[in-house]
Amino acid sequence: MSCQISRWNTSGILLLICLVCLVCLAGCSSTHPYPQTPQPAAPLIQVDGAAMPALTFAELILDIPHQVPMGYRYEGLEYIRGEEIRWSEHFGAQTDVLNQDTRTVLAEAGYRVSEDDPDALRLVGTMSRVSFNSYAAKVSFDQAECQMTWQLYRDGAEAPYFTTVTNGAGRVDANKMGAIRAAFELALRRLLANPDFVAAVSE
Repeated sequence: MSCQISRWNTSGILLLICLVCLVCLAGCSSTHPYPQTPQPAAPLIQVDGAAMPALTFAELILDIPHQVPMGYRYEGLEYIRGEEIRWSEHFGAQTDVLNQDTRTVLAEAGYRVSEDDPDALRLVGTMSRVSFNSYAAKVSFDQAECQMTWQLYRDGAEAPYFTTVTNGAGRVDANKMGAIRAAFELALRRLLANPDFVAAVSE
C-alpha cells in the first residue's frame, strides 16, 4: 500500500513540475519573443496598363492613435524586454515617402498611374495595427508589421466597390521608419499579387 502511495506521489510531483515548466515557458514567450523572418510576397501580377483604367493613389490614412504602444526594445541573446515604443507624429510625417513608394510599385506592375485623369480609379489605403520592435544582440535590427485595408473607388463615388486587407512585415538594420516602410511595401505587393484586385481594376 505504501509503495502505491509513493508511486502516486512521484507521479503527482512530476506532473506538478511539468505544469510549472509550461507556465514558465508561456511567460517567457510573452516577454522574450523570438523575431520571425518576414516572408516575401508572391510575384507581382504584370498587367497591360494601356488596356485598363488609370489608377491614382488618392490617400494613405494612418488609423493609429497618437502614443499608442507599438512594441518594445529587446536586448541580449535572450531578447529581454526593455523600453516601450509608442506611435508618434514622426511616423505620420513620413506618409509622403509611402505615397511615392506606392506609385513606384504600381508602375512596376504595369499600372498607369495618373494624378489628373478624370476617369482614373482611386486607390485608398488605410494603415492600422502597426507593431514595431527593436532588437539588439550580436546583430541589431528593427522589425515592423502592419495591416492595410485597400479600397477602390470609381470617380465621384462615395462608397468603394472593392475592399481587401493585406498584412506586411519588414526587417532592416536599425532604422525605425525603414522597417515600417518595408512592412508597408510588402502589404502593397501582396495586394498587387491578388488576382481579385487585378480583376476589380479591369472591370
